[in-house]
Formats: sequence, C-alpha cells, structure tokens
Amino acid sequence: MIIVVTTEDSLETKKICKELHVPCYHGHGDDVILKFLDAAYVHRLNGFFRICADNPFISLPLMYPLTTWGFHNDYIAYKNCMLRHEGLWMEYVKTSALYKAMLATNLPYDIQNVTPFIYKNPWLFLVKTLKIPQEIQDLEFRLTVDTESDFKIAQKVYKEVGEQHWYNILDYLKKHPKLLKKMKKNIEENPK
Repeated sequence: MIIVVTTEDSLETKKICKELHVPCYHGHGDDVILKFLDAAYVHRLNGFFRICADNPFISLPLMYPLTTWGFHNDYIAYKNCMLRHEGLWMEYVKTSALYKAMLATNLPYDIQNVTPFIYKNPWLFLVKTLKIPQEIQDLEFRLTVDTESDFKIAQKVYKEVGEQHWYNILDYLKKHPKLLKKMKKNIEENPK
C-alpha cells in the first residue's frame, strides 16, 4: 500500500492522489512526526517504508535489503543515507519506535525530519544500518531535488536514463563531468 503524507495546503497533491486512488493523509502543519504517526494509525500500520518526495530516483534494488531486515528492527536504512545527496534512499521505521521518538524529543529538527532521533540514539532502539555500495560512495553526486537547479539536473538525468537501475545512473553521470560539477556546487550550497 502506498500512502502519501503531505501538508494541509497541498491541494494539487490531494487532487493527484484522488485521481490515482492513492490514500492521502494531511495535517498538523510542521509536526511531521505526528503526521506520519496519524497516517500509520489510520491505516493500521505496524511499520512503513518512508520515501521522501525530494528523492525521485528511489532505487528498488536498494530497497530489497531493507525488506529483508526491516521487520525485525525498529529502524533500518543505509548508513547516514538521509544525510546524503544521492536521492536513491528510503528507510524503514516501526510505528512504535516513531511514537517513542516523538515522546522523547521536542527538538524542531527531529520533529521536522522524522527519524533522526531514532538513528542518532541506537541505544534506545533496535537500529540496523547497511553499508552504502562502494560505487555510490566513490562518486559525489546529487539527485535530491530541493532547488530549481536540482530539478533541472534531475529532469536531464531522467530524460537520458529513465527509471533504470542505479548502476545505469552512475554510468551516465561518470560520462558527464560537467553535470557532476554542477551537482557538487549544489551539494556545497545545500548542506544536509
């Protein structure tokens, strides 16, 4: 099941979800943790894979190891993936762990970014981190979309590569050093 969690004022997102028959949950302004917990409660989810909308190149092959380990842990993701720029990542979190995190922190950063409290406090949760493939670590690139420049780059890559395996994206980027240079500038201007 796919559920879109969004803000109350996101009318276009709600319209698209309705047309696609995808459940859409919205509410609670900037309290993103509470939005996720409410959506999980409404849909009776014990846990869920969180995919951020600013990561349009989510890689299903990278998701498979999460499904293998996810249901046995409170949290699983690739090491520091939510602090990285590649835009390939997702994470699994148990609803009970997110609830525990919400009760334990009131820091705006933790509330807005949903899972940092969990992975920064592994002594409170059963956390599993996976090693990021070396090929990805060896190439500094950004496919997260936060700015207009990011969007234009992502459009170009998608037009040329489409929804192919992340290896194909890396191969394409290695052949386009000017694009990598633009990405590096965007990384410097948009730290995580």
